[in-house]
Amino acid sequence: MIRRSYTPHTEGDIPAIVMEFLSETDTEEYSIRPTYPYGKLWFYERIVQIPVYVTFDPSSGMLEVRQLKSGAYEIQAWFKRG
Repeated sequence: MIRRSYTPHTEGDIPAIVMEFLSETDTEEYSIRPTYPYGKLWFYERIVQIPVYVTFDPSSGMLEVRQLKSGAYEIQAWFKRG
């Protein structure tokens, strides 16, 4: 079974950190669309309210760290390989 997301009402406590590995075939991680189908960033920010959300793009080496502050993610740090 492939797990693609966290389901808050069935899996217990909210995790402190979520890390997404971006891919060229499924790139809605950054979507902030407030209607279905929600992007992952919007889902974790507004629905689940994960305190820290990290994305990593293996093709570019870009890593972004976002922290939930007053109900919205703010970029805390970003790193790029090379």
